[in-house]
Amino acid sequence: MNVYDFDDTIYRGDSEIQFLAYVREREFFGKTKSKTKLADWLYHAHLMSLTRREELLFAFLPELSDWEKWVKAFWDSHRQNIKPWYQEAHCPDDVVISASPAFLLEPICLELGITVLIATRMDPKTGKIAGKYNFAKEKPKRFKEVFGDVVPDHFFSDSRTDAPMARISGKAWRVDGDSVTEWPFGKHGWK
Repeated sequence: MNVYDFDDTIYRGDSEIQFLAYVREREFFGKTKSKTKLADWLYHAHLMSLTRREELLFAFLPELSDWEKWVKAFWDSHRQNIKPWYQEAHCPDDVVISASPAFLLEPICLELGITVLIATRMDPKTGKIAGKYNFAKEKPKRFKEVFGDVVPDHFFSDSRTDAPMARISGKAWRVDGDSVTEWPFGKHGWK
């Protein structure tokens, strides 16, 4: 099986950040903007967990009248960011593992024929996360919850933070734009 990170790997850009910007450009959430700045400051000062920061970034969700409509509209205007190399490489047993919220990625993954998505379990009505934000060391844990001791044949990512997932895979690939090369490991991880 092939396992892919989503943002900046098979998708050009960061879908989570783009979705936040897409909604904020079209709706006014006065308190949300100040919460976002405070959350970023607290996280970078190591006074807040990444999971809690993400919940604050998505604190506007209860104010949306129809979150499904927003997600659909977002993908209608952003699906062209799926990278052509992935569309050509797609296999029926592909798995996507991402830090982005599952509710955001589910529609596009289904459209692409990806039936297994392991992403952050965020309630789209509240912005609350069940468990932890699916990032870095959390990804292999979540992968093992779903697949047990199965070893991915290939893992693709743009980010060094995915080294824990790359280490449990048969072969890892670094994605840089549209270029896919073997993931170079050194003594301390990705070179």
